[in-house]
Amino acid sequence: MSTGFNTLKFLTAPLFFVLLVFQPLMAGSLQGVPKYIPEGLPHIEEMDESLALALKIPVEKVHEAADTLRAMKFYQDSVNTDKYYVLATFKAVSDEPAASVIVNTRRLDHIDKIYEVDEEFFGSEIGELTALRVGLVKLTKKLAKVQEKGKRLSEAEIDYHQKLKAELRKQIDDVALSRKDITSALTNIEKEVYYKRMVRYYGRVGVPISRELLEKQDNATTNALSKRNAALELGNTGNFTLNAQAKISSGETTAIRIYAYMRKLRKLSRVTFSMLPLKRIQWESLAELGSDAKVVGIPIYRNLKGGGNLAGVTLNADLTAGGASAFGMFPSPVILPIVPKAYVPMKVPPFTATIICNFEQWTKARLRSDKISMGWLYNGDLCQDFFDKSDGNYECNVKFVGGSGDKALKELREVAVQKAVNLLKDRLQTTFFNRVNASQQELTRLKRAHQLSVSSSHNVAFGGYGWHTTRQNMESFAKMKIKETITYDTNEPILIDLPTSICVAYDKKEEAYYSCNIKERKKAKPLNEATRKLYEGCKEDDMSSKECRKEREKTAEVDEDTGRVMDDFGDDEVSLDTGGDLDLNF
Repeated sequence: MSTGFNTLKFLTAPLFFVLLVFQPLMAGSLQGVPKYIPEGLPHIEEMDESLALALKIPVEKVHEAADTLRAMKFYQDSVNTDKYYVLATFKAVSDEPAASVIVNTRRLDHIDKIYEVDEEFFGSEIGELTALRVGLVKLTKKLAKVQEKGKRLSEAEIDYHQKLKAELRKQIDDVALSRKDITSALTNIEKEVYYKRMVRYYGRVGVPISRELLEKQDNATTNALSKRNAALELGNTGNFTLNAQAKISSGETTAIRIYAYMRKLRKLSRVTFSMLPLKRIQWESLAELGSDAKVVGIPIYRNLKGGGNLAGVTLNADLTAGGASAFGMFPSPVILPIVPKAYVPMKVPPFTATIICNFEQWTKARLRSDKISMGWLYNGDLCQDFFDKSDGNYECNVKFVGGSGDKALKELREVAVQKAVNLLKDRLQTTFFNRVNASQQELTRLKRAHQLSVSSSHNVAFGGYGWHTTRQNMESFAKMKIKETITYDTNEPILIDLPTSICVAYDKKEEAYYSCNIKERKKAKPLNEATRKLYEGCKEDDMSSKECRKEREKTAEVDEDTGRVMDDFGDDEVSLDTGGDLDLNF
């Protein structure tokens, strides 16, 4: 059946390579930018039995190709509707060492000594209490962040988080109480030995600590000790380097070829494919989940940096104590907790925003003064009644048509509307607010004129009795209605997550990490999970972490065919069968 694929010679691997790589140059003026919202390819439903007959391949292969295409993300070009962009997956480079690791064993050994001494006296590691406290803080901050964004949690979610927080608090209290009880039971000599050894080992890893900090039990010293332990874990304990590149799997490539032939067979317009254009790739480290609390992230890397493009990228990072400890066990095939992001110029869904503002400002004033002449009797008595009041209504409404509810696009929409509002503000300052200011100035002038009129009515020493009354009334009303319509139809750089499946396996003979093959991908585990069972096994055999790593270096099981480390943990492997890869060297 395989000979049936000869029908696809019009779209062989070299030609497919040309289409993917040089299509941006071939498209010329018809090329736009990718649309923001990915779309499925049209006419996939026509990949049926007749296509299988034409290609002389099993119909299952055609259906499999159709399912593969439905699972892929395609971004249609904003100008050329027959052009689609493909999002490739980053994987470790093939056919050469993909990663190298250097572990600072001296620092790691001293950190292990700290935990061993603490466990010797208290039966639990000093980092356990810190980890629980960090977990509680992270959970609290996460909840606050969700609520700040206006997201509503269901009663079940709220109840779950509250129970989780209560459980963490209980564990913290239990561990703290246990340590306090044990401390009170220690003799002065035992305490002295403990404090001296801890101060010495902390100093050797570059985290100075005082005896008072270990001895006191108040909140201030507890927080200070937590910071020291964080520095202990996050300190540079090794170096990690990885080479990766963006790849499209052979299964995806075959599916695209079959789809292209289907369009030719159905006399549909010819479609072309290109790699998604990326402006700048950023790399971030994901914290792996620890075993002591599900919400406590254990960082593997610090200062993760990467440079390169789709053709190839080199990542470099310092290892934390947790990362060095994991890599120091020469683990079975592992999935590395890193994720790339990149800015992509995209055509965002256009929208129209109508801003309607109704501004009103009114001022009323009533001024009256009554002054009695015949001052020799009434001493120039003055009765005054002043009343003035200003008020207004300032209302703006914004109505949107089109666009998208996506969070990133909402932010872009808000920025666009804010620019329009700023322009409206400038117009208001030169029109409406000038009218309001004129009304205020008129009121001030009226009050001054009134006072001047009253002052000019002088007392009469002799003569008849009389009143001098002065009245002024004023009303002003300023109103302005503005309707502004803005149309947002442009390209924007959008930060998107890029797919990644970086799996590496350790070659014991070469002392380097290589990209996982299909078998290794099936058995690959997260780094923390791959090493946790190994350390647990050593603990059962009463081996220290240092002894465990040395023994592991000598006795790690290797695959007979590849020479790479491969442990057999049973049937709980994480399956990551993604098939082979087509390397796009461009």
